[in-house]
Amino acid sequence: MDNFKIWLLLTEGGRLDRDGFNSLFRSHLEELLPRVSDTRRRDALAAMRDTDWIGYILTSLRNAGYHDQQEREEAAHDLTVSLLVQPGQLFAGYDPRGSGPMPARFALSVANAIRNLRRAKARRYQNLPRAEVDAAESVPARGPIHVEDDEIIDAFRRHLRQSLGQLAVELLDLRLDGMTYREIGRRASFNRMSRWQLRQLVARTREEGRSFAESINDDEFQTMVERLLVRPGTSSS
Repeated sequence: MDNFKIWLLLTEGGRLDRDGFNSLFRSHLEELLPRVSDTRRRDALAAMRDTDWIGYILTSLRNAGYHDQQEREEAAHDLTVSLLVQPGQLFAGYDPRGSGPMPARFALSVANAIRNLRRAKARRYQNLPRAEVDAAESVPARGPIHVEDDEIIDAFRRHLRQSLGQLAVELLDLRLDGMTYREIGRRASFNRMSRWQLRQLVARTREEGRSFAESINDDEFQTMVERLLVRPGTSSS
């Protein structure tokens, strides 16, 4: 039903219905609020009722190089479907006990959804017949979107710190630095852990990475986490 509503909001009158789109985001927010028992978290979410969700998305798209208004509004539609319907993890994937602040979650989800849109567009461009490619290349280039991987890693660090604690963050950073699990096990923070305990920490951190990647709809990040946090004892660990 949401998908049909979003389609109508885009096509009625031929223009994007900004108020209608914001109402959809607010309705999802209202559905989420009763699931949140922590008073501080619930109050922070309730404070977002007046957020101009679509305004933020349109501005982000413009900054990413979507200068044509029609293209920008169509992209905003696709992005909203991604956030609310398929896979729709912005609100549906929110964990009232473990997820980070919704403003940061929304901003990161928008950035990653835009990156995915641009990847899909680039793949379509690569498959164009040569004549169409030549025509496209005659159009002035739009600047690339700059979504640094460090931004995603930092957001995942914050998520890990809240869900599993500082030791999981240290494990992530040491693996990013290229350390083997044997080397990690010798460090002061880990040398009191049994091999089984280290395996459990790796497994839980890897699972948090999968959940985080799904929440921001980033398959590449999920692949990176699974390679980085491969089970101890395998050839690449």
